[in-house]
Amino acid sequence: MVNPVENISLSTTRPPPAATARSI
Repeated sequence: MVNPVENISLSTTRPPPAATARSI
């Protein structure tokens, strides 16, 4: 849903493995 670039920024702010895995 969120662009990969923005997703990386969100992951840096709060690195939730679940959110990252969901995006992938």
